[in-house]
Amino acid sequence: MHWLKRDRWKVHIDVAGMLLLLVLMVWVPGSVAAAQERVSGLVTPVTITVQATPTEDATVTALNKEKLAQEVQQLKNQNEQLKNQNGPDLFAWLRMNASIFLSTLVVVIGGLIGLGRWLADRRSEREKRAEERFQKVVEGLAGDNEGAKVAAAILLRTFLRPGYEQFYTQTFDLAVSNLRLRHLDPDTPEPLTSLSQALIIVFKESFWLARERLKQSPQFLDSSCIQLDNAHLAEADLQWAWLPEASIRNAALRRADFSEANLYKVNLFQADLKDAILTKAILYKANLVSTDLSRTHLSQADLRGANLKEANIEDVLSLKDTNLRGATGLTKDQLVTCKAKGAIIDEDITASPPQSPVSPPAPSQSNDAQASSTPPAQVSTPVPETDGRSKKGSIGGNGP
Repeated sequence: MHWLKRDRWKVHIDVAGMLLLLVLMVWVPGSVAAAQERVSGLVTPVTITVQATPTEDATVTALNKEKLAQEVQQLKNQNEQLKNQNGPDLFAWLRMNASIFLSTLVVVIGGLIGLGRWLADRRSEREKRAEERFQKVVEGLAGDNEGAKVAAAILLRTFLRPGYEQFYTQTFDLAVSNLRLRHLDPDTPEPLTSLSQALIIVFKESFWLARERLKQSPQFLDSSCIQLDNAHLAEADLQWAWLPEASIRNAALRRADFSEANLYKVNLFQADLKDAILTKAILYKANLVSTDLSRTHLSQADLRGANLKEANIEDVLSLKDTNLRGATGLTKDQLVTCKAKGAIIDEDITASPPQSPVSPPAPSQSNDAQASSTPPAQVSTPVPETDGRSKKGSIGGNGP
């Protein structure tokens, strides 16, 4: 009984163990009964009748007593062997306490079933309440009251906590769809408002959560044409982001991770990309006019047709295998620097390296007249700009 009290707590840990013991209880009693029958047969009291004789020899009596003691000891030894082999004490305890054990097992199993049902009902109720709250946030963002919209956008972040994983993708899509609705000025970066700032925070925090949960192509997290002007996205994890034709003008993007992101025709005019990672990013025909690219990682990026006018591409950290074919807005010096850093450029642009000014030929040479009439080899010719002005020494210097 003391053993039962000491180990009863184990019943609540492992129901499988209880079921195993139940099987043992059904199988063992038969074995115990058979063992006890064998033991009882061996330890049956032996009645020795000694016929008293008035003239019994003392020596014979002593021998009989010694023989009897040996038989008793032998029976004891056999009994101990049976106990060691069959463990009758444990099985006897199980037989004696079978009713207590079974009742405890039934109570425990019933309690576990009830607990499981209660937990399932509780989770279902919690999910129902969360769905209702999310629907209210959607309605708040769709309303006309600016204050209610801002409050709804702030509440969206509560659905990015652990336990709300089913809302990660919906929260991301809701933030993106509302950010697309911002008025887009083609000439000036869109100023931040309380609503757009709250939505940008939700976009930044929800993207990587939805990406990790979705585990599919980033194209399913479509952020194309999103309006992120003046956004603060420093250190944002936007790896594999799908952002074609997005407007991210004058945005703070320091140390942001855009590796392998799709930034086709993205507008990054005057954006701060210091220390950002754009390895293998697609920047085809992107607007990078006046963009700060100091210490930016651009290796293996696709910058074909990008406008890099007044961008400090010579200050990037890496340009290994970066495709700059057809890029505009770069001076010849910048192109030479980019090629030296491993970029792929149009060969015809840098076929003739910069030359030092040519000194006038000596009078003794026979080609005096020809040399004096030929201009120096390195003369910069003005290239027309889109606004009617001209710029020396630049290739395709188009504005933003």
